[in-house]
Amino acid sequence: MDISQELDIEGSKTLFAGEGQPLVFIHGTGENHKIWKHQISHFRKTRMVVAPDFPGHGDSRALEGEVSILSYSEHLMRVLDALNLNEATLIGHSMGGAIALTLALNHPERVKALGLVNSGAKLGVLPEILDGLKNNFEGVVKGVIFPRYVYHDSDRRLVQEMLQQVLSSNPDVVHQDYAACSTFDVRNRLTEIEKPTLIVAGEDDRLTPVKWSTYLNENIYGSKLVVVKKAAHLVMLEKSEEFNVILKNFLEPLGI
Repeated sequence: MDISQELDIEGSKTLFAGEGQPLVFIHGTGENHKIWKHQISHFRKTRMVVAPDFPGHGDSRALEGEVSILSYSEHLMRVLDALNLNEATLIGHSMGGAIALTLALNHPERVKALGLVNSGAKLGVLPEILDGLKNNFEGVVKGVIFPRYVYHDSDRRLVQEMLQQVLSSNPDVVHQDYAACSTFDVRNRLTEIEKPTLIVAGEDDRLTPVKWSTYLNENIYGSKLVVVKKAAHLVMLEKSEEFNVILKNFLEPLGI
């Protein structure tokens, strides 16, 4: 049985475990690697899994300097380099999808395939979220963000667990994440993506609506879109078993 290990890059932590084809699970705004806990425990049995906590997230120390989708993608490159991964499959949730897309566009030789989960080519952010996070962090998380995060009939324990994960995050880091997302836009470059791409959306996601995933699917040649019913922004947690089957069915024909 393999043992999880931890990589430290300038105070930022990355969990890695297992052997075989590398899958890199990339968290979103205000999250950490635990958002992928069901995927890590499942896929580590047959593959290498890598799950970073980006600077300021989880147990990682916040780094000085500009926070942007580009800077996060550059950090991810340092993770790949430190693990001697010349090529990996990147699976990103929301902001993590933007990070995966950015790395794939700037360094396509390092990417074997892409998984874009509840994400988009442009991540618009509601003004009440961006402004409110500075002035009323808990109120905005509970009243504006979270009602859009989860399916209305989701397991209450899951809802509370995720709510606490976001509320325990550094408010400045969460605001920086959303600010970074608000300037992200690669719509004019999607046709450059030539990697096998899986796009997964929760049917009831109101943070990154299904139409954003549909746009990705229409503009990334050969991509596959799967819309999961009775799920919202946290599809990999809300429908973890279904999500794992979707991902497995995408990976196996590619030999990943």
